[in-house]
Amino acid sequence: ALLESEESGESVARAQATSVLAWAAVMTDDADALDLCEAARGLYVEVGDMAGQNHMNNNLGFLAYFDGRWDDALQYYESSREGAARIGNVVDAAFAETNIGELLVNQRRYFEAESILRDAARVLRATGELSMATFAEMLIARIHLEAGQLERAKADLTQVVQDADRIGYTSVSLEAAIHLAHLSLLAGDPEQALEQLDRAVAGAGEEAEEFTLLESRIRAAALMASGKADDARVLLEASIAEAQERQHHYELARLHEAKAEAIADERDAAAHRSFAAEFCDRLGIRI
Repeated sequence: ALLESEESGESVARAQATSVLAWAAVMTDDADALDLCEAARGLYVEVGDMAGQNHMNNNLGFLAYFDGRWDDALQYYESSREGAARIGNVVDAAFAETNIGELLVNQRRYFEAESILRDAARVLRATGELSMATFAEMLIARIHLEAGQLERAKADLTQVVQDADRIGYTSVSLEAAIHLAHLSLLAGDPEQALEQLDRAVAGAGEEAEEFTLLESRIRAAALMASGKADDARVLLEASIAEAQERQHHYELARLHEAKAEAIADERDAAAHRSFAAEFCDRLGIRI
């Protein structure tokens, strides 16, 4: 029995050590991240650690999401949510729900996403997980923006910026500020949108790099609306090249959509629409 206990302890330690390595690999975009997460999950299965399995499923979902394998990502996130719910871990379940909600929003499945995100945000706020709660609330505001509910979206996004700034969550503050600029554009004020984008990027420092493609896409639309079509097209072309280099499938879809709207030649526009449709089909994005 003592030997079994020692062996069990070693297995748990090995699982935990591999989990630490896996998380570090995920955070540093290491090429070994996928193998390490799968290895850690397997070890957690061996020792019967459901919480560890849930964390690794969430990590695997994160990797699949950014690799453009959204069907796989959704399955991993669902497994993480179900596993967390089974052991009564409402926080981990809400984390997984927020990731599910983000994916659904990007697929334009807004009705499905909103109820999931509202439940997640409520739990996260109640349990003091303010960073993830703010992220979930930003996603809900995006749904309102896409639905054309501009006043509601403006109030929600403004609150998200304030909350994110208060807790030092720069990335969410920046993303919400970019969406506020998009809102100004939709409201018919492209010059204000451009000013908002300049302020948001300047205030975010190095973290602005994470949102270069999103920011450029909104900036290009504002430039088009300001009568600076040539500048918009140049920016979109550079952004498409960057998205291809980074293998950012979602932004490739959205940038090709934007480029199709920005060029007059119907043959070129059709080519960009075709590229966009290809990526949308791959990711399950509704057109």
